[in-house]
Amino acid sequence: MGGLLSAVWDVGTTETAYTAAARFAVVLAFAATGEWVAERAGTLNISVEAMILAGAFAAAMGYHTTGSVAVGLLAGTVAGAAVASVQAEMSHRLTADQFVVGLTLNILVLGIVGFLGSEW
Repeated sequence: MGGLLSAVWDVGTTETAYTAAARFAVVLAFAATGEWVAERAGTLNISVEAMILAGAFAAAMGYHTTGSVAVGLLAGTVAGAAVASVQAEMSHRLTADQFVVGLTLNILVLGIVGFLGSEW
């Protein structure tokens, strides 16, 4: 058992693991900052994960399809903004419950990305 734990410890403490954790932390810090701004404005934005997932998937597919980082960045931005627009439209104009809309968007985007990503 000691060998297994030491192997797990070695994998978790390599410099590569620290670098990957720092990269992921930047994404989460941006998302947390955006959520904090939304909360300060009085909006319960549960769909942050959906925005990240849609943006990441669209950016990856935009880059994969064209080979251009700029196109990937633009596609990710547009996809994240589209999810945010749906959240805003449903929650504020149609006065739907913000929590229900956010949870629904999370499930919907997860399903769409799973379906479209199965091709790759």
